Amino acid sequence: MSSSEARPSVAPLELAELRAGIERAIAELPLAAEPALLYEPMRYLLALPAKRMRPLLVLLAYRAFKPSCNASEWKAAHELAVAVELVHNFTLMHDDIMDRAPMRRGQATVHVKWDENTAILSGDAMFAEAMALVVGAFPDRASVLGRIFTDAARAVCEGQMRDMEQAALTPEALGEHPVNDYLMMIGQKTAALLGASLQLGAAAAGADERSLALLGQIGWQMGTAFQLQDDLLDVYAPESLGKQPGGDILENKKTYLWLRALEKADASTRAELLRWFATSDRPADKVAAVTELFDRLGIAADTEAMVQRYFREAEVLAAPLLDRPGVSALIAFLTQLASRKS
Repeated sequence: MSSSEARPSVAPLELAELRAGIERAIAELPLAAEPALLYEPMRYLLALPAKRMRPLLVLLAYRAFKPSCNASEWKAAHELAVAVELVHNFTLMHDDIMDRAPMRRGQATVHVKWDENTAILSGDAMFAEAMALVVGAFPDRASVLGRIFTDAARAVCEGQMRDMEQAALTPEALGEHPVNDYLMMIGQKTAALLGASLQLGAAAAGADERSLALLGQIGWQMGTAFQLQDDLLDVYAPESLGKQPGGDILENKKTYLWLRALEKADASTRAELLRWFATSDRPADKVAAVTELFDRLGIAADTEAMVQRYFREAEVLAAPLLDRPGVSALIAFLTQLASRKS
């Protein structure tokens, strides 16, 4: 976003303090001891290293609309922030089962460390704990907070189903506008919860409906940009990060980059893309060849342009709210997240 440099931002020390508060609130969750098989996986997953991006957005949005609050109100805001982290981890626990993923943040996934039935039930219980926090943190605003929360949870489930449906399709069976289908899917699966995080914090602080609607749309734009940037980094992350590039290519994920390449390719290039899509026994060659095809078609530049488009749309949406210094800082933080290079 072009004007972000002029905006007040959230200082690193301040972010560190907010994250520390979130970690304390997670550690103080009054989870039951028994049955251990239900609650231990929850504790395990929550203890894995995480950026806590969504709960940070809750706290930043709360503070933007209520710059001064007492200790009790700030504690309740942390409970709401933890609720968002719980529902995020609930989706991860279930996604890992569906993806047959063996690792999460460098450690065994819950369904591998325990078993699938335990992971399903523990994830369900995590969602229930999240809902209890949402309606209990600010009882006088439970109705609006509950609506925002359940709408976001529904959108995430719809996005996951779209992802599963799209993953099952062969390239030849993709719809007429697969790029648009992908953007809708990541909007629901990734962006909806970011928007809800902003809305929850602001609603708890007493924001009006117009502000809440704008924040939901801003979160959607920024969350979509965030996922597109993630797709881009999977292929083009700097070598200095020590990260193996091309994981999405090897897994045949129909990301924005791959779908855009298919959309732009002529007949011979399309045939080459599809040939590599069907190849699984030469991983290094596959990553190199598909990346070269992306380069030939200008896919990185297209993706960066799409990220900037979502930034610009978010900036327009944010304009009516920027008279609040806290909102201005919040938008700058979102921009930093969605434009990250690692």
